[in-house]
Amino acid sequence: MRKVDIKDKYLNDELFRLWVFAENDEVNEYWENWMKENPELRDEVRLSRELLRSTNFKEYKPSPDLVFKSWDRVNELTVDKGKGFRFSDLYKFAATIIIIVAVFFTINHVINRRDTVSDSPPIAYIEKKAEKGIKLTVQLPDG
Repeated sequence: MRKVDIKDKYLNDELFRLWVFAENDEVNEYWENWMKENPELRDEVRLSRELLRSTNFKEYKPSPDLVFKSWDRVNELTVDKGKGFRFSDLYKFAATIIIIVAVFFTINHVINRRDTVSDSPPIAYIEKKAEKGIKLTVQLPDG
């Protein structure tokens, strides 16, 4: 278990933070009285107060003009401008047509080739044998 440092205890205390950052007479009076009642902790309280003041960063607030310009840029990059005609659309359309035509002709060629192959007569195998030492002349059916 982590040992709780007394400075952490002050730094997380809302009343203490109000005393450090706000000008409030009631809160100032409370802490002055508290330090009188707890003189042994006075140095720690003052050190904690200085530490908290040294870590106080100013909040960055952009100008309204910068905010509007930023939102305009976001809208420009994200909002669809409409369905206007663009040359990139023409290229996509042309590429799609070319692919469709190429696929059509490829399929058509394959189908016609099958028809041509199936219309040809069946292949006839002819076997001729020649005795040893005898020359044989063969006339093939296709000439």
